[in-house]
Amino acid sequence: MINKLPFTLNAFICVICISLLSFNEVVAQETKVFELKNGTLLQNSNLNGADEVPNQLLYSLKPSIYVKNNNIIKVTGPQKPISLTLYDANSLNILKTENSLFSTVQILKVQLKEISDLNSYIDFSNISGFNNLSYIYVTTYFKCTESQIRAFIKNIDSEITIYFENVNPS
Repeated sequence: MINKLPFTLNAFICVICISLLSFNEVVAQETKVFELKNGTLLQNSNLNGADEVPNQLLYSLKPSIYVKNNNIIKVTGPQKPISLTLYDANSLNILKTENSLFSTVQILKVQLKEISDLNSYIDFSNISGFNNLSYIYVTTYFKCTESQIRAFIKNIDSEITIYFENVNPS
């Protein structure tokens, strides 16, 4: 009986350690989603692990691709684009097409006009070619929550940070 106690205790400790390590891996792989207001993180956003808001990518003029009604309407800049802007939910399908311009995109900007646009979600298991994508910025013209954004963007690499902002059209 004396020999079995240390073995049982060791087995229990081993199981606890493996469980804790597995839990840490799951937590570490969760996608970071942050709400912005006027380009600034909201106080109630979970700031743990928050990247600094990439204002230079969000608001400055960089080589860009602009898409409306699932068609590229404009490509700007002398270099390969680092920004891709989708003006409507109808344009989400263009993400599934092979396009060499997408390989240099660092930020994907999506505008959602109506709450029903959330039904046309982005599934990254069906998307390839975005080798440099680091950020997704979703602008909604309706009240939207973090959980709705998480449901809208599926199967995303945990290294990609998502920002969203609720704005009121004027």
